[in-house]
Amino acid sequence: MSSPRWYRSVINADSIWSSGGTDEKAIFDAFKAAKTPAERRAIERAYVQKYGNLKTDLEGELGTYDHARASLLQKNGRLTDGQKLFFSVAGVGTDEATVKGVLDPTHAPDKKSLS
Repeated sequence: MSSPRWYRSVINADSIWSSGGTDEKAIFDAFKAAKTPAERRAIERAYVQKYGNLKTDLEGELGTYDHARASLLQKNGRLTDGQKLFFSVAGVGTDEATVKGVLDPTHAPDKKSLS
């Protein structure tokens, strides 16, 4: 039986932090892949055992918006449509695909990627 994707993300977290910068997408994907609160807590426990304090590392590595997004994903495993819209326009640039996907799902290239 293979390990769940979220678990593999934690075990391979060295690549998240050391690939010439922080791989925010990998962090977001790990929390989105963990479908239950128990799985998201397991991410934190596995991370703590291998690396240390996840909260401190996220605060130190992520910018304001990415940290807020990661925290919401860690807590809920998904973003609401309102949160998706906020993060798609927050910071530098606009994620037009997400905006279109939230406002008109027929434009979404991959609806699963928006959750």
